[in-house]
Amino acid sequence: MILGWSHNIASIIAAVRYSISVTVRKKDESGYMENINRNPAPIQMRGNIPNMTKLIQSMSFKKTYAMGVLSFDENEINITNKDFPTTRQQSQINALIDTVESVSYAGIPSEYCPQMLWVAHTHLHRLELHCIAPKAIFTPSNEIRSFNFDPPTKSSWDLWTGLQNKINTTMGWGPRSHTSDVAFKKSIDRRIKENTLFFQKIAPQYKLQTGLEPTNVDTTIKRLARRINNEHRRADDSFGELLNSSLRELVYGCSEFNTLVSRFDFNEQRRRNMINAIYNRTTTNDYYPDF
Repeated sequence: MILGWSHNIASIIAAVRYSISVTVRKKDESGYMENINRNPAPIQMRGNIPNMTKLIQSMSFKKTYAMGVLSFDENEINITNKDFPTTRQQSQINALIDTVESVSYAGIPSEYCPQMLWVAHTHLHRLELHCIAPKAIFTPSNEIRSFNFDPPTKSSWDLWTGLQNKINTTMGWGPRSHTSDVAFKKSIDRRIKENTLFFQKIAPQYKLQTGLEPTNVDTTIKRLARRINNEHRRADDSFGELLNSSLRELVYGCSEFNTLVSRFDFNEQRRRNMINAIYNRTTTNDYYPDF
């Protein structure tokens, strides 16, 4: 499995259309444009396209969103079954999506994080999970602030390659990166602290309410790896549920601090109302994401 981000400046309408359309135009090996027919058609896994589009269109930042992908080899998640995604596969995919989203906004209370759009592509006879992620967060005063979960820094590289490597090593997938567990731990701990301080600056109420320290996510990841490595040997059909519950330990490790500091009366409905108020990597070619 390869995990990567692309920071586009193209129209969000074009990005959404590319993600969900059955027929798209792409360059062939000679550089000429050709029509690509996606069969089976893309499957929307999560997200609200109208709300996300309105949010991104309202931003005044230069780069308002990023496109991400989790690209799998054929033997990692089987998509040949006609009823894809099965309940087991859906559980597995949900756990992976939850993990990426939680790491993206680590240190930011979940109530103030925008929804990502996730779409599954299977026309290449393997699974690709594409997402569109707004590069912003909300504030308690109903403002939208620029937020980059993948800045061009070594720490960010260590974070995402480390997460990719941790999942691949745990699941027996490839490729494996050279990012060490120590570098991964430092990068995710640093990300939580930096994001927590950033949010405290734009929401001082939170700073007054808690003196908690960020969660040590490395311990959670090690527990996750031991659990999957030990329990995956069982010959039963509970793999999807096992992966789901195990990866959620990682999600919890990133979100525990957020949950404890989320003391405001602020829910999903309030977030929707706020949005409405505003608007009156190196591997074989088989692995390359379908951008």
